[in-house]
Parts: sequence; structure tokens; C-alpha cells
Amino acid sequence: MTRTLSAAVKSVFAPTIALRDCPPDCRYEYMCDANGRYYRRQCCFRPDCVYVCESWTLIGSC
Repeated sequence: MTRTLSAAVKSVFAPTIALRDCPPDCRYEYMCDANGRYYRRQCCFRPDCVYVCESWTLIGSC
């Protein structure tokens, strides 16, 4: 029963932990591969301060 209560307490307090002050900005990252292809992806901070990126998109050659 202790484990169940502990899990319930963690789930109740999780939203307050997620309200940290994160940088609101998004930015593009660029990459050129060995075959001369140029890629871009957008990366942003989620509300819980985790930095996440989209998948790479081919935008041309380098």
C-alpha cells in the first residue's frame, strides 16, 4: 500500500514541478552530411523545460 500512496503523491505534485521558467525560444539547427545534403530542424523548449527537436528536413545542398 505504501507504493500506491507514493505513486499517487508523485502524480499530484508533478504538474507543479513542470512550471519552471524555461527559455521560450525556438531555434533552427543545421547539418551538412557527407554526401553534401543540407538539413534543418526546429528545436524548442517544452513547458517542462525539456529541449525537443523535430526530425531533420532536407532543404538543399551545401
